[in-house]
Amino acid sequence: MGFTAVLKPRGLSCSIKSIPYRLELQSGTIRINQGSVTIEAVTARHGAGMLSVSGTGSTGERPVWDLRLTGKDVAVDDELRAALPAVLLSVIDSMKLHGSIDFEFPKFVYRGEGLLGAGTGAAIVKPAGLATATAPASTVAAGQAPGAASAPASAPSTVPAAPLDIDLASVITLNGCSLDAGVPLQDVVGKLRMAATVRDGKLSAMQGDLDISKLTMAGRKLDGFKADLIKPADRNEFYIDKMRATVAGGQMAGQIHLSYPDDAPSRYLLSLVLRNADVKELTADKDFNGQLTASLALEGAWGDNSIRRGRGDVLVTGKELYRIPLIMGLLQVTNLSLPIATPFKTGTARYSVDGQRLNFEQVELKSDNMVMTGTGHLDFKNKQVLMTFVTDNAGGFKVPFINDLLKGARSELFKFTIKGTIQQPKVEANPFGTFTTTVDEVFKTDEKKK
Repeated sequence: MGFTAVLKPRGLSCSIKSIPYRLELQSGTIRINQGSVTIEAVTARHGAGMLSVSGTGSTGERPVWDLRLTGKDVAVDDELRAALPAVLLSVIDSMKLHGSIDFEFPKFVYRGEGLLGAGTGAAIVKPAGLATATAPASTVAAGQAPGAASAPASAPSTVPAAPLDIDLASVITLNGCSLDAGVPLQDVVGKLRMAATVRDGKLSAMQGDLDISKLTMAGRKLDGFKADLIKPADRNEFYIDKMRATVAGGQMAGQIHLSYPDDAPSRYLLSLVLRNADVKELTADKDFNGQLTASLALEGAWGDNSIRRGRGDVLVTGKELYRIPLIMGLLQVTNLSLPIATPFKTGTARYSVDGQRLNFEQVELKSDNMVMTGTGHLDFKNKQVLMTFVTDNAGGFKVPFINDLLKGARSELFKFTIKGTIQQPKVEANPFGTFTTTVDEVFKTDEKKK
């Protein structure tokens, strides 16, 4: 004879073995009828979070659950991480997601280990204020009447775990969260929409999009960040495609391709364009007054800066410009300071990235009375600089001890070489393999210190 029951939890604490997440049940109904379970608008609390679940399930040899889940103000903490299936936990961990979220799962179809611990565990139900009571899993999940014979809880199971398959569709709302998408993101407010399939316990395919109203990326405010998320079926690749956002009044666009083969290090490929950004806002330097347009292509292995390769170019226009801001990663900026006495109005730089070294193929600065071009490199690993410039107005330079010698060469072509150490750079590596750096002085001069 099958087991039939109708449960209307009120003020109960519940922890399900297969999903060990402590819940304070508030309302709803659970109907058990000969191995099938119907969940009707069950609501529960976990800390400040509120959750609701409805749907149906079975408790056979390979249970199938078809659920609809919602949550509000749910903390992404260690308790939630411990309760998630491994494949969903890997998604959370890969993004390094922290904070508070709301979520909706209009579709959550789960095939595999029973959510109520069929044949393997226990459902723990405790009325508020009373001691914990533990029922054998077979009582709740296999449809046996209380008191019927069952195997001891400690007996090892000889049945191999069923492969885990999940089909889901979700909308996750980020409430000022932090995460990492190659570079650290803070104060993220917006939505992540995602449809995914899990086969045999591994993420098979995923498609979704990000719609973020505001966030802070690498210390810079972004508005209206949007991107498509694509994980092709049965391939160890992930795309963050069609990225676009407003940055410092300019428009950013780009894409990231991640690959993570089973037998080799993970690799990335980044393409980024930024147009007409306000230099002062982008660099947080009040001395800048102009606009910047830049592009960058960068590739490498995750966590290994030595094999990073890329190319970039910069165009900056404005007034009172003494430095060229360079985009070296996903909105990571370094300022190339130059030994000039008067500001330039237009500056361009074309450079390549080779590990921790920037090779300048061409630098050109133009002002009303000077044109200066140069090549060279900055080596951030060894903190060395080597630059060679040619100018049609040597008097535009401002170098101690030799300025008097240059006064007679103001209208002549002049070649100038600077080499030595980069003075007191501030360099910080991030998980995506780029820099956050401000070089206050590329060239140490007494004049700079006055």
